[in-house]
Amino acid sequence: MGKWDHINKFIKEDDNKKNVVNYSLDKQHAKVSKRKKLIAQVKKPIEEFDYHIDSFMNYAYRSFVMPNKIIDNSKSSKYFYFAFINYCIFLCMLYLLGAFHLRTFNNMEGINYVISGGTFALIAILMTYLIQMLALNRSNNFYKVFVDTISYYTLYNFFMFIELLCVYLYPEYVMIIYTIRFLIIMTVPIKLFFTYKEMNKIEIDVFPLHIIFIIIMVSYIYITRDMPWLNFFKFVPVQ
Repeated sequence: MGKWDHINKFIKEDDNKKNVVNYSLDKQHAKVSKRKKLIAQVKKPIEEFDYHIDSFMNYAYRSFVMPNKIIDNSKSSKYFYFAFINYCIFLCMLYLLGAFHLRTFNNMEGINYVISGGTFALIAILMTYLIQMLALNRSNNFYKVFVDTISYYTLYNFFMFIELLCVYLYPEYVMIIYTIRFLIIMTVPIKLFFTYKEMNKIEIDVFPLHIIFIIIMVSYIYITRDMPWLNFFKFVPVQ
């Protein structure tokens, strides 16, 4: 045995131990990387599925269960035709509710409700668009704001259907459903303002924007209070 053999043997054994440790670490790291990659591969289709809307029924389901998924999509304006169909359903529900809200069919009341409700909704969408354009994001076009707003009207349509049933089955609950409908249609803009703020990473308080919207719409309600064809929130108690 040479003079330095015991030292060389010690160094060699130490290197072998290091190689074993490094191999174990590399193997563990490879497992972790593989696991993360697998999770990413699983999550990606789920995320794509959340945003994949290829039919009106799919759109209606998404807008009812998770309308925020539509709003979060910067290209939600591509769902304009689906949103327009949803708006037409909104008008049909307005007609039915207006025509039967006194339990007897009245065609003129139905048409009145369609005109007043449809006009109110369009003005609300227009005001939302103008406010967000001036304060949050000028790149959002009217089509996107229309789609994002109407996506919440799926829930509104549902409550109109419930109110129509209550007219005949539970008249005492009609006023409650009516109030819920009013709150839904007046709180949609603040949901959009919050989302647009986060999407564009803008440091701004959105509550004043919503207050401006409320002031404008309440002023509209006050101005049209004596105009039967535009007074959307007139309420005739069920007899």
